[in-house]
Amino acid sequence: PNASAIQFALRLIIEQNDTGYYNEVKSCLSHGNNAVKKQAIYCLAELAVFDAASTLLNECMGYDKEIQLLVLEVIEKIGQAADLASLENHALSSDPSIRLACLKASQAIKRKTSFNSHSENIQLQQSA
Repeated sequence: PNASAIQFALRLIIEQNDTGYYNEVKSCLSHGNNAVKKQAIYCLAELAVFDAASTLLNECMGYDKEIQLLVLEVIEKIGQAADLASLENHALSSDPSIRLACLKASQAIKRKTSFNSHSENIQLQQSA
């Protein structure tokens, strides 16, 4: 129940890069305190667990605008091609800043996907 203690624990998890606490971090996304939610979002982003982006999109996009924008900022960095459909759904928001953040995140993911695909093609050509 102590928000500052939870935030401190989340910072320690980030510092130790301890993915073993993934479920505990995920549970903090539903905490009543926005500061704890924000720290949990940062923590999931830093842990870079495979499904962190989809977890954030599924768990947090119903929260207040500040949390949604933070999630979309994180998705811009850690999102994957599998998250694009979810971003497209959220881009239908009536809030223009949410729509813009969704579009920015989608574009960042598409650039990463395109870059990774291009790099793989170069590696295949070099090994052939």
